[in-house]
Amino acid sequence: MWKTLAKSVQGVGHRRGSIPCQDSCLTKLWSVGNEHVLILAASDGAGSAERSDIGSRIACDAIQRVIADDLNRWGGLTSLAIEQATRWYQYVLDDLQREATTSGVGVREFACTLLVAVIGETGAAFCQIGDGAMVVKVGDEFQHVFWPQSGEYANTTNFITAGRFENELMFEWRDGRMDEIAIFTDGLQSVALDYARRQAHDPFFSPLFKAMSDHDNSADLEGPMQAFLESPDLAERTDDDLTLILATRTLPNDAIL
Repeated sequence: MWKTLAKSVQGVGHRRGSIPCQDSCLTKLWSVGNEHVLILAASDGAGSAERSDIGSRIACDAIQRVIADDLNRWGGLTSLAIEQATRWYQYVLDDLQREATTSGVGVREFACTLLVAVIGETGAAFCQIGDGAMVVKVGDEFQHVFWPQSGEYANTTNFITAGRFENELMFEWRDGRMDEIAIFTDGLQSVALDYARRQAHDPFFSPLFKAMSDHDNSADLEGPMQAFLESPDLAERTDDDLTLILATRTLPNDAIL
């Protein structure tokens, strides 16, 4: 089973400009047969896109829907290849295109990144377009899965709505049991990643996961997480929207939280 905690908050820059939070996130524990599969998704809407807050919500909802459908069809999670991830992301793009048609605007107005982790009992799939990062605990250290993507120009990245998104899609299948994972959007990169060493910043993650292990009910941490993400210390480092997902595997007899 799993304990999860996920929150997206409006950045101080967006509050000043009365711009809605353009980040979204989602966690879903899916039971298939005797296996529990955790689906995690985070999306950051493009600041230059008029409806990217809607786009990020659609992206998270659509990706968990198509993955859950596949898990039901397969009867569980098995080793995957990038072709499967490409099909998932195409499903998301199709949803965004339908919304754009209904709204009478170009799909570019729903531009967003999309980071996804699908974690089973004996393996996990990781997919990403755009910046932000996913971090897993390997042994005694936290390691990033992919380094954040940057675009052609400074302070830009890639979005699922761009032409031929499959050229930018990063995918990795990892065999083995994953017990702790974090996903965050680019607003947290400056504190969660050590750019000099190009690695995850362990002092950022260790206290967060200790708090998860110290609390039987992760819901007790929802208020503290929001306070942390909205803290003046973080506001001094970034004015962007912030999203953080934490997931830790519990003992088999623990309740799903």
